Amino acid sequence: MNYIFLEGYLDKRVRKFPADVPDKFNYVRVLKKIKTNEIDKLINRLITMVEKYYPVVSMFLASISDYKILWEKIT
Repeated sequence: MNYIFLEGYLDKRVRKFPADVPDKFNYVRVLKKIKTNEIDKLINRLITMVEKYYPVVSMFLASISDYKILWEKIT
């Protein structure tokens, strides 16, 4: 069983009129809890593959300057 917890701060500037500046996240924290008995080497490989090939992570890494993923192994 996997758990994912997200926290972020969305910069929604108070405007009276529409602006060309899009809303953006100032920071995002992702905590992923993985319940497994696999060895740490395989967990580290999973982390590397997710960060390299999962499109959502790639998009967040490219667009949010303060984006951190924390992984926690639950046995």
